Amino acid sequence: MLESALCDRIRAEPAIRIRDGFLVEALELSADRSRAVAVTVTVTGRDRDDPGHAPVTIDADLIVDAVGRASRLPGWLAAAGLPRPERRRVASPLVYSSRMYELPRDAAPEWLVSFEMTFPPLVRRGGAAVTVDPDHRLVSVIAPAGELPPPRAEAALREFAGTLDNPHFAHVMEHGRPVTPVYRCPVGGNQWIRYHRLRQFPDRLLVLGDALCAYNPVYGQGLTVAAIQAHRLGLLLRRADGPAGVARRFQRQAARIVLFPWLTATAADQGWSRTGPGPAVSCVRAFLSLVLRRAPGDPALYAQFARIQNIFTSPLGLLRPSLLGRLLRPRTAADPPPGRYGRG
Repeated sequence: MLESALCDRIRAEPAIRIRDGFLVEALELSADRSRAVAVTVTVTGRDRDDPGHAPVTIDADLIVDAVGRASRLPGWLAAAGLPRPERRRVASPLVYSSRMYELPRDAAPEWLVSFEMTFPPLVRRGGAAVTVDPDHRLVSVIAPAGELPPPRAEAALREFAGTLDNPHFAHVMEHGRPVTPVYRCPVGGNQWIRYHRLRQFPDRLLVLGDALCAYNPVYGQGLTVAAIQAHRLGLLLRRADGPAGVARRFQRQAARIVLFPWLTATAADQGWSRTGPGPAVSCVRAFLSLVLRRAPGDPALYAQFARIQNIFTSPLGLLRPSLLGRLLRPRTAADPPPGRYGRG
């Protein structure tokens, strides 16, 4: 639904021309390699091997790489004799199986989103259920590859959902009608290509979204980060006198945008590593663990954490004295029991 709305909005812009059916094969730089000037594209699909379809060069004043994890830009820079950017990776063994369900109105739950967070190594399984529209819920269950049932094993998948603390996944599966197959996808871990650290980076070339920094999608931050980067790029271009000089400023600002989501996603996923995390990551992990233990039973704390995780507000909000007091006070018999799932 979101993608359709965005595409319709783009197609309605008279200044935008969409050239579909092409694959970008190469980046063209100026003779001194100081700026990007064009891309070389080839036809995709069945006509790819037709000798009548020669590569096409498209000149450009500004080139934006938003290809995602599959970006080939680091290799293109190296092939042009420029430094290859540093790549940071934090792996995750998680995979998730997802399916859409249609729910009758009388069985529709009161929540919009319900989830159970993984936090390795102790909490290895989780899931999420998301309201797509009034009649449909998307359910994803998450675990290391060897612990998640095969996609076609419907009964085993329902049984798996029933083992989780969160009852809402099993409710949707039991009362809903499946309207899609089960789609299984590896998480892919976390990857940050640190273009902002390059001393030689072509002007008029920008990288954003997953092509710059890709997160474990379980934490639901990638689209938000990309949208913030796109908004920041729009501001820079409106303030600039043409695209010259924008690239380096944008990559530095984009790096600041990705930093906090990177720290939280990788701090959690470091729990899968056999080597212990460093002191800084250990501190973030300890803080996250405390928040996740308390949040399901503390609506005010949960609301603040959700706003931070979805990048509506600064992470410094969790350091407010009132919230720190809620985190650090001893538990009492009157407190709701701790849990690993939340709903909103």
